[in-house]
Amino acid sequence: MQTANEKIINVQELEPRLRHQTIFDVFNTLVEGEHLVIHNNHDPMPVYYQLMNLRGNIFSWEYLQKGPEWWDIKVTRQVPVVPTERQDDVILNIPEIEPQQKHALIFKVFEMLKPGGTFIIHNNHDPRPVYHQLQAMHGDVFTWEYLQQGPQWWDIRISRKSEEVK
Repeated sequence: MQTANEKIINVQELEPRLRHQTIFDVFNTLVEGEHLVIHNNHDPMPVYYQLMNLRGNIFSWEYLQKGPEWWDIKVTRQVPVVPTERQDDVILNIPEIEPQQKHALIFKVFEMLKPGGTFIIHNNHDPRPVYHQLQAMHGDVFTWEYLQQGPQWWDIRISRKSEEVK
């Protein structure tokens, strides 16, 4: 049974060109612990990968029903809303990543950034050693801005500086 404030997206009722964007727009309204349900006539796994690419690993993806006629997926926002978070921010939820992969993922995401691009590290302690590693690897090509400094969460926006015009 649907409650009055439950967010269910019946994908088949939407114009095809609006389907994925509608899901992303509704997801962006969620706060920690809230969820939406995607109701579709096929497995919407491409949406999972797009959402992961757009926002990082800040959500859970739970199949409530897996076909053959209908798929229902519960998408829950896991990371608290980060101060000054924008809808296009990629947020790396570091505590959810395997320990041996944490720094490598941060460096990979940074290396993929275009000049002017940003992402947010969401962590349960100050990741200052990453700052020094990035500086040793890439030099002075990034900015490091604390959005939140503990005691529970540290949120840092890392930006690749725009290329200088010569």
